[in-house]
Amino acid sequence: ESDWYQRFFAVLIGINFATYIVESQVQPAPGTETESAIHQLDILFTAVFAVELVLNLAANWFARFFACGWSVFDLAVITVAVVDLALPTVPGVSLLRLARG
Repeated sequence: ESDWYQRFFAVLIGINFATYIVESQVQPAPGTETESAIHQLDILFTAVFAVELVLNLAANWFARFFACGWSVFDLAVITVAVVDLALPTVPGVSLLRLARG
């Protein structure tokens, strides 16, 4: 992987983490524009990180992918993020998604 690729995703991870910090500090009320904007950012980050995961899996097919601890960690974190978006009422999943940030 190239340096720009690594830097790009490092910046995205930082922005994603900052979004979680803002969300926890502001605690927007349900139905507000702020809550909607944060939710839309969550969907965007999840989609971008999922695409990156698929590209990583395609580039490092099965054995190499699962031999790398970071790739397995990414798979677990993205899986939790997708479950959190699909089933937001499942207890504890929203706490697990913090690992993504």
